Amino acid sequence: MAIYLDAEPLFDVSPNSLALSSLRIIAREHALELVIPEVVVNEATAKRSEHIRSKAEAVQSALEKARDFFEVPHFRRPQLEELAATYRRELTTGMRIIPLAADHATEALNREINRTPPARDGFGARDAAIWLAIRDDHLSKSEPGYFVSGNRKDFGEPDGQLKAELRAELTHGGVFTYVQEISALLPLLAEEGGRAFTIAELESVRSLRWMMRNRLNDLAAQPDNLQELVKLAFGAPLRWSSISSSIQEPSLVEIPRQNIYRLNSGQEVAVIRTTWAAFVDVTLTGPRQLLEAGFREGLGAFIADVELWARRDPTGETEFSLTGRDKFEVAAVPPSPTADKFEVAPVPPKASGE
Repeated sequence: MAIYLDAEPLFDVSPNSLALSSLRIIAREHALELVIPEVVVNEATAKRSEHIRSKAEAVQSALEKARDFFEVPHFRRPQLEELAATYRRELTTGMRIIPLAADHATEALNREINRTPPARDGFGARDAAIWLAIRDDHLSKSEPGYFVSGNRKDFGEPDGQLKAELRAELTHGGVFTYVQEISALLPLLAEEGGRAFTIAELESVRSLRWMMRNRLNDLAAQPDNLQELVKLAFGAPLRWSSISSSIQEPSLVEIPRQNIYRLNSGQEVAVIRTTWAAFVDVTLTGPRQLLEAGFREGLGAFIADVELWARRDPTGETEFSLTGRDKFEVAAVPPSPTADKFEVAPVPPKASGE
């Protein structure tokens, strides 16, 4: 029996995240093998390298901008190849890698040419190679298999099932179940139940608040989100200005959904959808004409839906990690921005053509 992993569910989680570590525990409890095609390992590692490079460039850029105002520390750029190799090693620990076979590479290219799923529109040889590796490995046994891929367009049908053309290729072998995220395996392989988390409980965890503040700061600093915050704070986009943002202490305003599962080890695993609200201090540092016109500091606000995993051991000790499945929405600043607790009213949607 095996759980097969595509690259997409791995992009926003670290190898030591709760999602993957919990998956390893569940696989061990059910004697399931974790299997990952070589193409997936290469793709996930390349994506990780891209993230590291992007973060390093952002740090370097920020230091260069600050250099005109004060002395900045020396930035030692990370060793990209070394970090990528570490990521690859940690990701594949305890997993079996399916090597890329020559015949799979050839057939994958033919599928791309002929628009045969999962390839389409002249693209998708990589997805085809992944599918062929997983299909043949599954067909080599008469055991159940689970396939996790968030690539809904290429592998899935609108109703969430595996594409009909791909199902037709599974001519024998055990039951094959397709899910679109790791958390979707929990109701299939674990018993639902456990103590629900409360807003007060989550807000009392200092490490979670620190983690959430860093995540929300990252979301607020993304270019599109930052421009929306600037537009809200100053009434205009101000696209050619130098802008910095810093969120104030975020508040957890709602837990729209949480699903809790018991593992055989006595641990509880929860996937929690949370809604956070925060004010954002927006500061302009240029150009000079805007500063002289009074555009210096403004106040923005936003709400963010953030998914997180929690794992609670039998003693009650709990750890948390974020999944990267977030939704960010700039919001109107309420009349009393100094209130300790607040709800942020969303900005009305733009009219067509604005």
